[in-house]
Amino acid sequence: MNLEKTTKYTVSNNINNELVFPNSSGFRRYEDFFCQDSITHPAKANILMLKWIVERYSAPGDVICDPMAGTFSTAIIAGLLGRDAVGVEYEEKFYQMGVANKARFDNLPTLTPKGEITVLR
Repeated sequence: MNLEKTTKYTVSNNINNELVFPNSSGFRRYEDFFCQDSITHPAKANILMLKWIVERYSAPGDVICDPMAGTFSTAIIAGLLGRDAVGVEYEEKFYQMGVANKARFDNLPTLTPKGEITVLR
């Protein structure tokens, strides 16, 4: 089994060439950036996988678009990594979740420069 080190976690590349990420139940250390409805959402994306994808396939200053943003976790992670993000959500409750998460993101300080997040419906 090959192991590839990335920031703060290990991604293993198993014999079937599938990436295997550690279980990520919830947003853990990123919870402050998410409203309660996002945190309790039953179908959250693996935050470690999102972080790995954004780090690996984009650079600071790039724009990440998530056309089905849901809890807007991709946009939050992209913004924390210095990427600008556009999250699009059709359903009103998820759009409102995105608005709430963007407000939390904008108001919480970080040690590194954040990207800008745009929430669209």
